[in-house]
Amino acid sequence: PRAMGGAIGNVIDPDDIIEQYGADVARCFILFQAPPEKDLEWSKTGVEGVARFLNRLWRYVQANHNLLRHGLAAGAPVARADLAEEADRDLLRLTHDTIRRVTMDLGERYQFNTAIAACMELLNGLYAYQPRQGDNLSARLMAFTTRHLALLISPCAPHLAEEIWHRLGLKGLVVEQPWPCWDEAALKVEEVEIAIQVSGKLRGRLIVGVLEPEDSIRGRALADPRLAPFLEGKSVRKVIYIPRKLLNIVAG
Repeated sequence: PRAMGGAIGNVIDPDDIIEQYGADVARCFILFQAPPEKDLEWSKTGVEGVARFLNRLWRYVQANHNLLRHGLAAGAPVARADLAEEADRDLLRLTHDTIRRVTMDLGERYQFNTAIAACMELLNGLYAYQPRQGDNLSARLMAFTTRHLALLISPCAPHLAEEIWHRLGLKGLVVEQPWPCWDEAALKVEEVEIAIQVSGKLRGRLIVGVLEPEDSIRGRALADPRLAPFLEGKSVRKVIYIPRKLLNIVAG
């Protein structure tokens, strides 16, 4: 089959994409570029972007394969209760959130483009994560996330997923594995960042506990020295709090 490009008469043969970049790139580009109900516009930039993502995933596995194999051999899957470090909890939360998003995008919404975007975000999270040297828990968490990323990307990039599976030393084939399930407990957020406004204008941000009482949040915000210049000489008329989003101090 052939597909039309952006200009009339600009015809692109998918076979050329497959020959230059491989079948996984062609497949992911088709799925990522547009939802099923919309027309697909072929673009070299889009194809190269997908190729960079898949190559970046493979480079990550290649660069860390010894640590990843060690993590897979070190013990059971990582649970939220195992983790004390915030960075660890963040990566575990991102992993389970990605499982949730991809499962819903593929199984309920048929939105392959957003499923691939979620996998891209998870890969960014893996690159940003800094493992602690000699720490089995760090290695287990990296391996746990990478293994699940291979499973999640497999419907869109089956060949690469199988190569990753083999490189990690895992048994069988990706296509034979059960689809992963997310853990609701791992998705829980203990703290969030909210915006602090004074009379509707953003003046700062504050980290608050999701279960922290409103009176405590109001008190901490009003006592924040960063807000003092904006409240000087004014009286607080009202404080409006939208849970987990913002606190607006109306002053005049």
